[in-house]
Amino acid sequence: MKDTKLIQLLKTFSREETKEFEKFVASPYFSRGRDLKPFYKILKSYHPEFNNLNFTYKKIYRKLYPKEKYNKSKAENVIRVLSSELTKLTEEFITVRDLRANELRSRICLLEFFLNNNLNKFYVKLYSGTRKDLHKIIDGYTGGDFVDLYFLSMMEVMFSVHNNGKNASNMESQINMMNFFCLCAANFINNSYNDRIRYNLDNRNDLVEQFMRNFDHKNFILYLDKKKGIAKQDKEIFELCFYGLLYTIHRKDKNIVSRVETLFYKNKHLFRDNHKLSFYYLLKGYYNRESDFEKLNTLYGALLEDEVYVPLTGGEMPFILYNDILYNLIAQNKLTDAHKFILKYTDYLRTDKKESFHNFGFAHIEFKKRNFVKSLEHISKVEMLTFFFKYEIRNLYLKLYYELGYFDEALSLLDTYKHFLKSNKNVSEEQRLQNKLFVDYYKIILDSKMSGSKTELVKFKKSISNEESLIYKDWLLEKSNE
Repeated sequence: MKDTKLIQLLKTFSREETKEFEKFVASPYFSRGRDLKPFYKILKSYHPEFNNLNFTYKKIYRKLYPKEKYNKSKAENVIRVLSSELTKLTEEFITVRDLRANELRSRICLLEFFLNNNLNKFYVKLYSGTRKDLHKIIDGYTGGDFVDLYFLSMMEVMFSVHNNGKNASNMESQINMMNFFCLCAANFINNSYNDRIRYNLDNRNDLVEQFMRNFDHKNFILYLDKKKGIAKQDKEIFELCFYGLLYTIHRKDKNIVSRVETLFYKNKHLFRDNHKLSFYYLLKGYYNRESDFEKLNTLYGALLEDEVYVPLTGGEMPFILYNDILYNLIAQNKLTDAHKFILKYTDYLRTDKKESFHNFGFAHIEFKKRNFVKSLEHISKVEMLTFFFKYEIRNLYLKLYYELGYFDEALSLLDTYKHFLKSNKNVSEEQRLQNKLFVDYYKIILDSKMSGSKTELVKFKKSISNEESLIYKDWLLEKSNE
């Protein structure tokens, strides 16, 4: 029973919400069927974990009907029926609760009622009050807020049409609609891009992406630059959303990134954490490709200060972000800061294998210190918890085997690694090419070291220097010059 939908929903309730729901269940307006109060009262006693040994069909049935003889089949059937009805009531409670929590959406519902029933006096008072209170009602923009603001603006358009037949200016509605589209479209395209890069998934859901690839954004930018009649802040927010969308198609366009950068740092306080994080990721991806450590430092400092990890899942930090910040600190030889970061922010990861992440980070720090034996000790304790680890752990092992002169181990790992990159269907083409390139150059410097001959290596030094997206390029160059 503990795995039923009802119990999973009740587990999400806080103590205060369990009390509020009890009132909801007792309300004759919402609970119009059978009396569910006794059943819920029993379930409530097992909140929040619902893992007590007495939490069984038999125990619950006997508490509900102490005078009746227990029959397993009948008892389970009765409780399933009660659970089904209480589940519907639980979902209704969640709907009402969330609507009440969204004050703007609640006001829009009431405005629509006033408008549809010609209660103009009440409409005007509520609409003007809502406009006045918007800065208090919205605590940072989200895509959902732009939808609500679109409907709020359209209310005034419809009110004008109903009362004098004239269509009021709907520029504000268009801006909010476009903001929502840009944020959602960017999310669709980014998700498809990440699926291709990380998991080698075929992108068939590319409707939005193809629309943007065929969109003449340069002409639209010229139009937007000349457009008048849009409030300055509204225009900046729209431009930020629009340029953020453009970036998903034109990821190497410096001008687009520069515009996002300027607008985001100026207006980031206006956005809710989840959208703020999206823009941080956008800039992070570009700075990483450009190896712009100074800007990465600024970005990571602001991001950690804002604490915008993954707010929707309780403030947890994605491993990719964790790893990028850690690598950035190590690359700049800020090893004390890297050590502090590991100790503090590993607790923000969604994992019960924190020791693996500790060892993963410490292995890289010790490698940077040239404590290769210690680094090997740490990396040997890391479990392959993420697909990303499958590359990073192997790459670090290869470098360690080279530094320690463990040539047999290096050759053995090279063989299995090449097979993994070639045959594993989950390896994306980009990851395959990127890691294969490192492996190919690694094999050249390894052969050179094993043979003691620099003849072949000299030919490839320039090639290594000219590679733009070669991982561990600095290390390979350092080894080729020894």
